[in-house]
Amino acid sequence: MSLVTAQAIAILRDQFLAEGYVAQILSNLAGFAVLIATAYVIGWFK
Repeated sequence: MSLVTAQAIAILRDQFLAEGYVAQILSNLAGFAVLIATAYVIGWFK
């Protein structure tokens, strides 16, 4: 799941955001948020 998410976020970053530190930070934060949301959903089902 995390590799698919990372690839999708990287594609979106390259398409819509400029390159640089800010875009990298935003994409990392988005990936972190997706991983946390996935953990909460899985925790809710368990």
